[in-house]
Amino acid sequence: MFKTLGVAIATVLILILVIAGPFFVIWAWNTLFGSVCAIDYTFWTWAATLIIGTFIRSPVKISKNS
Repeated sequence: MFKTLGVAIATVLILILVIAGPFFVIWAWNTLFGSVCAIDYTFWTWAATLIIGTFIRSPVKISKNS
């Protein structure tokens, strides 16, 4: 019961981050650069940010030393 609930909650949180994440990136860009390079909040800018975010990642590796 609790394992299923945990998986459901994790899935919902991931979906929320995937949907809201690109809007946070656009908001941050507009906050940093203001009216010089303002980006509109549209579906197409959201989709472009999502696509770019899937390909540009930092190589973070976590290893556990015993």
